[in-house]
Amino acid sequence: MKYILSLMLLWGIILTPFSSYAASIQEKNKIITEHNAIRKSVKIPGLLWDNSLAKSAEQWAKKLATKKSFEHSNTSNGENLYIYWVSWQTLTSLWNDAVKSWGDEKNWYDITKNSCQKWKVCGHYTQIIWKNTKKVGCWKALYRDGDWEKVIWVCQYSPAGNYKGEKPY
Repeated sequence: MKYILSLMLLWGIILTPFSSYAASIQEKNKIITEHNAIRKSVKIPGLLWDNSLAKSAEQWAKKLATKKSFEHSNTSNGENLYIYWVSWQTLTSLWNDAVKSWGDEKNWYDITKNSCQKWKVCGHYTQIIWKNTKKVGCWKALYRDGDWEKVIWVCQYSPAGNYKGEKPY
């Protein structure tokens, strides 16, 4: 118990109502690598990391954690959100889990019809592969909800994608 409490104090989990984290250099590389692997699969040029998008994602992630809510922001950027519940014993989680989850929506997307299978979601995937999108910035925030820690990832994209009636590439 003393070890777990020490880790929680180290991460600021007990000291604040939520914790917010910038992506480390390694995490940024994983985020970019995962995004660009998805884009490469449809022959779209890769994305670059953008600090101003990461700052905007930070502001939104902190707001979501403070409100304990999960909703899109009202920004002109494209945006993907991901939430993950973890127990105190499994507090760590990887950025590429979020990006992989969004990329897995490819299984439900039909480019010829420019639509998603009924009852499925594909908008996260199409934002990632939107041909005019050039930059991405991400942030994550954690907050306590009962016995669970919730981790919210926010990635914002510029220029935004997912315009109704337009194909992503």
